[in-house]
Amino acid sequence: MAILVSKFDHCLYDILLRKKSKELKCEIPLIISNHETLKHVGEQFGIPFYHLPTESTKEDATTDQKMKAKLNHEAEIEKLFVEYDIDTVVLARYMQVLSENFCKRHERHTINIHH
Repeated sequence: MAILVSKFDHCLYDILLRKKSKELKCEIPLIISNHETLKHVGEQFGIPFYHLPTESTKEDATTDQKMKAKLNHEAEIEKLFVEYDIDTVVLARYMQVLSENFCKRHERHTINIHH
């Protein structure tokens, strides 16, 4: 199971503590984030943390340029999914709008948590 998270830690901690207490039975081989803010959480739990920042696009960027940046970011995420043989994706307050294609590829094995 891969966890994708942005800056807020409560959903990430909830999942990791449930795993630690054996309430959640799964493997979590990595955490992916578009910010470095929660890197210490990965270190605290001994889980590799991958910071994949989103490309900054200029304010006057075209829709196509913005989409290209989004797709490049998602391609980096996909590489990690393949490398770690990910079968479940948890969006734990991952504050990015994902492309329609990304959502369709992962719709059967993605959980979105925003409590």
